[in-house]
Amino acid sequence: MSMKDHLARVAEEKEHEQPLDTATAVFRRVIGAPGLPERIDADFGGLPPATAHHTPRAA
Repeated sequence: MSMKDHLARVAEEKEHEQPLDTATAVFRRVIGAPGLPERIDADFGGLPPATAHHTPRAA
């Protein structure tokens, strides 16, 4: 890979870091909100019982 191509790739990666950092900060703030699991359960009915999940196994 040429130096020009390498620098172009690094520049592109840096351009994507800021939006990703912002999204990560927002996600952490949201999941840290008090009462969030209870609100999700109330709005969406919670997770199904563990026995409802059946993963077939090879013989």
